[in-house]
Amino acid sequence: MRSCPMVILIMFIFGHGVSTVKAELTLSLAAESADLDHLAVGQAVRFDVILSGLAPGDALAYLAGTVTFPGGLLGTPTDVAAGAIVPDPTGFVGAGFDGAADAFYDAVFFSTTNTPITSNGVFYSFEVVVLQVGSGVLSFDVSSLAAADGSNDPVSLAAGPDLPFTVVRAVPEPASLGMAMLGILAVAGGSRMNSRRGLLRSP
Repeated sequence: MRSCPMVILIMFIFGHGVSTVKAELTLSLAAESADLDHLAVGQAVRFDVILSGLAPGDALAYLAGTVTFPGGLLGTPTDVAAGAIVPDPTGFVGAGFDGAADAFYDAVFFSTTNTPITSNGVFYSFEVVVLQVGSGVLSFDVSSLAAADGSNDPVSLAAGPDLPFTVVRAVPEPASLGMAMLGILAVAGGSRMNSRRGLLRSP
């Protein structure tokens, strides 16, 4: 049976621009090597931005997301680097700003190999140095989240939960406290000796 040209045309019109990605894609945050409830001033902390939900056989030609946080506590990120799922570093662009880390991967206009993302995992990582005591959260700027499938058609991209953190005041170690006490006792002992000598010398 011959195909009707009109049916083929309608299928093309309504099929074009429809994403081939079926799963719900999500970007989430993690910092496995740090205790986020007890960060210390001066501590370097590395965060990972992780993609999940990409099904086997699916591909992403574009992926982008910005992480925000209190700049007064965590400053400006350094080393915004591509993660393991980025297939071609030439298609990756990452940057740090005061209170934000931003990155995108573009397989169509930036990548020299035009290789799309085909797996879940770390999209990018960034490092911050804790500046002062306080608490806050890291979260995604939802307006920055964007993704496109292998045909460069837009697909939905969700943000994972916020990541709270607390910077605590440094507690002196027992050894440091012991040395401080010895110093205080030595000063006090010296003062008493000087006082006693003064009394013995007086007529």
